[in-house]
Formats: sequence, C-alpha cells, structure tokens
Amino acid sequence: MPTIGPPKMRNTWLRLAFAVAGAWSSPVEVTEYQKELMAKVEVSAAQLSEAAVPQILAKLDSAFFREYLHDCCPSFAQLPAEELLKRLTRHMEAAEIVSGFPAIIDPAQMYPDSAGMSIDYGLNGSFFLNDWEAVLLHSINPPDVWRHATMQYTDASCDLEKQTVSLGDWPQGCHGHRIGQNYSLGKCYSNSAAPTIVYSYDCSGGNLTQTVWMVNQNETKIQPDVRIVPCPETPPVEAPAPILADGKCHSQTVQNSTESWIMQDHAETIEYGLKAFNVTGAPKTLAEAQERPVYALANNNLIDQGSPIYGDVSAVFSSKYIESTTLLSPMDTGFAETCCVEKRDFPWAPKYNCSAFSAFKQLGTMKHYKHLFLINEDFWTSASSLRSIFMRMEGAWGSHPLQGKSFLNYFEAAVLGRLELPSAVRFLIGEFPTLFGTELGERLPRWARRSGKVLVWALGPNNQPKAALPSASTPAFNFDLLTSPRPFHCNQRILDPTVLGNTSAADFWPTESVDRSNFEKLWAKVAETRQERTPTNTTMAQYWDDFSKLLGHLKVRPIGGEDCQKQLLQGECVGVTMQGECVCYKASVSVTEMVV
Repeated sequence: MPTIGPPKMRNTWLRLAFAVAGAWSSPVEVTEYQKELMAKVEVSAAQLSEAAVPQILAKLDSAFFREYLHDCCPSFAQLPAEELLKRLTRHMEAAEIVSGFPAIIDPAQMYPDSAGMSIDYGLNGSFFLNDWEAVLLHSINPPDVWRHATMQYTDASCDLEKQTVSLGDWPQGCHGHRIGQNYSLGKCYSNSAAPTIVYSYDCSGGNLTQTVWMVNQNETKIQPDVRIVPCPETPPVEAPAPILADGKCHSQTVQNSTESWIMQDHAETIEYGLKAFNVTGAPKTLAEAQERPVYALANNNLIDQGSPIYGDVSAVFSSKYIESTTLLSPMDTGFAETCCVEKRDFPWAPKYNCSAFSAFKQLGTMKHYKHLFLINEDFWTSASSLRSIFMRMEGAWGSHPLQGKSFLNYFEAAVLGRLELPSAVRFLIGEFPTLFGTELGERLPRWARRSGKVLVWALGPNNQPKAALPSASTPAFNFDLLTSPRPFHCNQRILDPTVLGNTSAADFWPTESVDRSNFEKLWAKVAETRQERTPTNTTMAQYWDDFSKLLGHLKVRPIGGEDCQKQLLQGECVGVTMQGECVCYKASVSVTEMVV
C-alpha cells in the first residue's frame, strides 16, 4: 500500500509528542490545520467541562437520578454526588476508544460513515485509514465511488379483481432476466433477508404504494424466504415513493452515494470544523483526505465487541497515542446530520431531542468532556449514556444487560492525524459468530501476530440468525440491534492463545497456561460445521460455551476506572482476568522527535 503523505507534503506535518509518567511517548503527526483546530477545541472544551460541573452534580443528586440508582445500582445509590462524578471521570479515563469496521470491503462500493479499514488493509498497510483515504488508495476510480448510484429495475402490475400485485425484478436491467413475485394486496409480508422489516402493498390510481414497518423478529430461527405475517400495530416508517404499476420495467435509484458522502463531508466540516475539500464530498488528493478523521466511539458501556453496529472487527486504539489528537462529540454526528440537519427518518433510533444538538460548539477532548454527559442526557432523553454507564459499572461485568437503544448513546470520537500501524492500535477484537472458523477469520490473528498486538474474540450481541462470510459489497452494519427486545449481556471476551505469545503481554501470563491445541480443535470443528451448513446464532452461542469451557482461563474483561493503575503507568493494558490480574504490554520508551 502506498505510504500516506507524499514527500512533498512532509513539511506540512507537525509531530506532536506526549508522555505518561515521563517514561512513555509516542508521536502523532497532524496537519497544521488540525493542530490549530485541536488547540481551539481544547480551550473551549476546558471551559465547557468546568462550567458543567455544578450542573452535573445537581443532575447526579436529583430525585430522578437517585431513584434510578436505587433501582439499578444500589452500590452507588448512597454515594455523594461528588464521589459519583469521580467514579464517572475515572471510568471515562479508562474507556476504550474503539473503531468498528467490516472484515472485508469492496473499495469500488465503499459506504461512508465508518473507518476505511478491513482485515487485509491492516495486514498489508502502514496506517489505519479513514474511509476517504481508503477509497483514494484502493479504488480504481474514486470519482465513481463518490458519485455511485445503485439502480433497481422493476415492474409492477395490479389485478384489482383478484386483489393481487405482480412485482418483477430485473437484475441485469430491463432487457435481462425477470424474477417475479406475487403478493396479496393489504396483506403483510417479511423475508429472511430483512427479518426486521414488514411491508404491504396497495394499488390506487395506476400506482403501487408500499407501507413499511420496522419490527422485532424471532432472532434464533431463519425464516422461509417470504412469508405472511401479522400487520404491525405500530406506525409505519416514511413511505417510499409510489411505483408506476403499468407492467413495464422502470429504473429507480435505491442507494445514492453522492448524498451520503456529501452528508458526511458536511458533518466533518460543520460539526467538527475540519478543513473543507475543494469539491464537496469528493477529495481529489490524499492531502485532502488526510485532513479528515477516523471514526470511533468511547466504549463507556463496556461492550465486549467494542463497536458491534459498524462491523465484524473492532480496533481499540492506544489511548496514549491518540489522547492529544481526538475530538469527542456528545452523540453520533452522522445521526445528528441525518435526523436533525437533514430531518430524515431513522426508524431504528430511540427517542431523541434535536434541540440539545449544537454543531461544533459542544465538542470535547480526552481531557475535557464532562459537559458531554449533560448534552447526551438531553439528546437521548430516556436512553442517555449517563444512566447506562452506572448500570454497567454495577456488580460483575454484564450483570446488568444492555437494551438495544443503548448501542447508540455513545460519545463519538473523531481521531485525527496519521495513525501508524501497529503503534496506534492497542488490541483487536474479532466477532466470534461471524469470523471464527472461517478463512477470512484466519487472517485476523495473522494481522495481530504480525503487529505484536493482542487479539480478543468476543461473542458480542450475537443477535442475527446467520454466521456466514461477510459480503464485500454491502456494509456490515447491524442496526437491528437498536430495535431488539432482547437484553444483551455483552460480557464475553477470550484472548486468542495463538496470538498472545507473539506479544509482550505474554509476560503477564504463565506460559504453561497458554494451550493452543484446544483452540485449534474448536476452530476446526466450527470450520467443518460451516462447510456443512450456515450455523445459526444459537449454534454459535453453543460453540462459544465450548470455547469458554476449554479456555476459560483466558477470559478477560475491559479495564474499569479502578483497575491496573500501576501497570497503566508503565505499559498499556488490554484487560483484566476474571481473577483480577491485569494483562498489559511491557513498558516501551521512545525518544520524542520534532519534525517541522
């Protein structure tokens, strides 16, 4: 992969250095524009964070919040507000900054709003890419990606006497092969490709109209391709445009990448204040693309998979590496852009309050963030992170499960600068149900071993009735989580024993306890099952139970605010064992180098 930042651009980069306890330092290169932006936000965030202290103390001491703590978190219920704020602060300081991405992507059909990474890009690249960089580096024709439109070719004809409609799909265009399907008007249908969507059809005035609902489905069984289901009583989502029901093939746009890229561009320039491209939503050079961030989130809810909505793999960044070059937003800026700026419907989301949103003026940093809790509380109303954080801190990890709405209440992190590999990544997380026992999954430990970084396998929410190889042409986003009625414990992590010995973290682990044979046997067993059939999420949960019994001594949990203080001063930690032992890398020392 080409090196980001051609030689002629090298003098525009500044190397920032920071140290912990005077023993550890790591440089991050940022542009002059990014440096000035970070300095500006650091000042405003410090003021906002300090000003928020009396308000957040009042919130923590309010009758409503005390009642919540009494119900969910008895160990916190009697603590003074000042102590609650200290616990909250230490929790945030220990939080993983994690970026989720698909295990495999097609650079010709990349979607915005995620990291521009894949397992292969990690294996073969030198930097952790944002999606603009990934398109420029790996797509044959970037302008086609920025302006790509996915077309659908269909026909429709209504038979009012029989109260049916015939729909035709033309995969190769209107002169190709037709695939037909008949539906009864007024009936409701669902299919296995999109089990959380219910739809019905109606014909009037020569047009076919479709009504669509977002619902919760049985998450443990794969249903037949198309089936009649009860019509939901809940309100439908925004209706698609009517289709001309004249029996002739017509084309329509079902995915307009131009709008999506422009929306992301707008969020980055308006909500984060980053440098504009010469052409909106279409950078022409790497120098332009490098001004933009890698998206991540603060894993305050202690989710084992890290970032389960946005892909099959998550990278937990080195906090020491990125702490001076990361902007924090109190909510997902893509969501705010979609629902509050563009005023579009997002049917998966919990209730939200756009009046709490104010572009750019509310940003925080890794040092100054207390005001973000209040804004997040006001924005998400009944689904704020302030409440879910205390709930997840209570008791043993995962003893209080998450509801679906809690997967979207995170602080978004915009990580700036050149994120060099492997330095920028603390450890990797693989989604067990999708990747374990697959050929693609074999590349993930290979990347980790090559990087000298720990790999953790996580069960994650495991909410989807499939565990097949991810598609390279569609985003591996899992917004179904947000509408699920299931409680998610999200508390299952196991270290990969085939990787641990290749890292300095192995020094914190007895060598004789790292047994690879049981791991390899289970991998082979899961791979054999995948060859015979596509395992359901129930099957993969059973395999995880086997995994836990065989390698239970390799279980770890995320670091909390009270964990590993001594070790964190020396070297970064990746987790805590069930016995309370910290698993950390050896301390490393580097010389601060200034480049101007």
